[in-house]
Amino acid sequence: MLEQGSRDRLVARSVRYLLLAGVLATPLLSLGCADFWDEITDRNFEFKSLYVKPNPFLVLNESQDGTKRAKALRALHEPSQNGGSLADQETVLKLLTTAAVSEHTAVARMAAIESLGRFKDPRAADALIAAYYAANKYRTAGGDEIKYPLEMAAVLRCQSINALGRQGDPKAVEHLVTVLKQPPARGAETDKQMVMDERIAAARALAKFHDPRAEDALLNVMKSEKDIALKDCAHESLRAATGKKLPADADAWDNLLHPGDNPSAVVAREQPQPVNQAGFRQPVNPGAQTLQPGSIGTPPRQ
Repeated sequence: MLEQGSRDRLVARSVRYLLLAGVLATPLLSLGCADFWDEITDRNFEFKSLYVKPNPFLVLNESQDGTKRAKALRALHEPSQNGGSLADQETVLKLLTTAAVSEHTAVARMAAIESLGRFKDPRAADALIAAYYAANKYRTAGGDEIKYPLEMAAVLRCQSINALGRQGDPKAVEHLVTVLKQPPARGAETDKQMVMDERIAAARALAKFHDPRAEDALLNVMKSEKDIALKDCAHESLRAATGKKLPADADAWDNLLHPGDNPSAVVAREQPQPVNQAGFRQPVNPGAQTLQPGSIGTPPRQ
């Protein structure tokens, strides 16, 4: 008979062969094929990890492996939305807030940001804004400050912006508008691209907010911005935020949003028009410009 270790290796090898042959294509769809393949091809692959789900709190308490910590952070759901206690809510929110600004590996930090984007607690928006400003560094247990690679810091910032859009708390609007209004970066093309990527991400996130501040900021982009991708994104977000289907005409949108500013203005007729989806370009370099962070909110009164 085969020993347990040999049996596990044999089964794992068989799984690989079946995957390559396409036999498991249908059941893998329900598991998430990409995630499944990542798990079985990871250099630290353990066959038991496919069917044994560890307690995320134990993982976060005991493991320093970035991939394992990321999976544990993604497994955390909001207690208040799932029958949990107030104490559970405080514990999980504090854990994710801390992870979003201080995890040492980018993959774990992105996982914390992703989970916060699903929370309804208004403090999650504060945590995501803090994650934006903390994206370029972390501190070791000894207090030493370690810088992330510039490209990764830029990705983390855009991830936090995207999560604010998904989370949808109104307090995010001011931050997103501030990011959208950033002036173009000067210097290297990578710096310019980084700022543009953040602005595009902010414009997309504002699509979730039917708020005059958001709509005015998006309209201003349509009026004055030279970058076609950003202008297209602002137009698409205005359509989503207002529910109106006006064409990409800044004057028409101005008349719609501010009809009282010009008594003679006639509100433009709604005309359905295809919208060009601006491709999201991965940020490259966070550059020298950094917005000033806000403070983390206090727990809501019960």
